[in-house]
Amino acid sequence: MNPRKHNHARRLARAGIQFAAVLLALYLLAAVAALNIPAVLLAILAENALLGIYYKLEAPRHADTAEDPRCI
Repeated sequence: MNPRKHNHARRLARAGIQFAAVLLALYLLAAVAALNIPAVLLAILAENALLGIYYKLEAPRHADTAEDPRCI
């Protein structure tokens, strides 16, 4: 499979997740300002999940070094 074929979809997915993470950060700030503790905890957990997905979609920079037998 051609890795460049899926770059556009991956880029679009990362942009959507990044947008959602920014909106969730604004929600987190509003929850902190309102002293709403359950909303703050929920926003932190959701932000953690979104950023985990965001970095999981990141293309590996050194994907070929893991299979290199001379790699330390």
